[in-house]
Amino acid sequence: MFAFGITATLILASSFSVMRIAIPRLVDEGFASLSEGDNYAAMGALVANRFLELTVGEALEALIEQQVPCGPILSAEEAIVDPQAVYNGTIQTFQNPAAGTIQAAKPGAHFSKTEVEMAKWFTARGDNNAEILKSIGRTDEEIAALETHGFIGT
Repeated sequence: MFAFGITATLILASSFSVMRIAIPRLVDEGFASLSEGDNYAAMGALVANRFLELTVGEALEALIEQQVPCGPILSAEEAIVDPQAVYNGTIQTFQNPAAGTIQAAKPGAHFSKTEVEMAKWFTARGDNNAEILKSIGRTDEEIAALETHGFIGT
């Protein structure tokens, strides 16, 4: 079933023609105008109930047919194989020595002269503690004491 919440109702409320298609009898049932407060809430309930009867595919097809901008909400697994994401090169796959194969979304911004490069590696927890602590003025002895007392580590 199509789980949509109030968002679909609000989207449909902005396009009376879509509501008439979704529930053809709206005009017959006194919903020719959305200006009346009582009608608006009742109409929203009718639309909401109608969408509960549709599958995601049926709802998308009806909305697209009426030129309402929409799309499915995809899981992470679905998103990385979505034809549009694949076509646009949205997902980057790379190997990480510690984590293996990583798939990540590229940054949304694309620049004509500056290529945004994805970080293809990351350090393990604690690998760069000493470097970071030295950059803020800690000595080797202070760093060793922090490790000894368990304040830092891997």
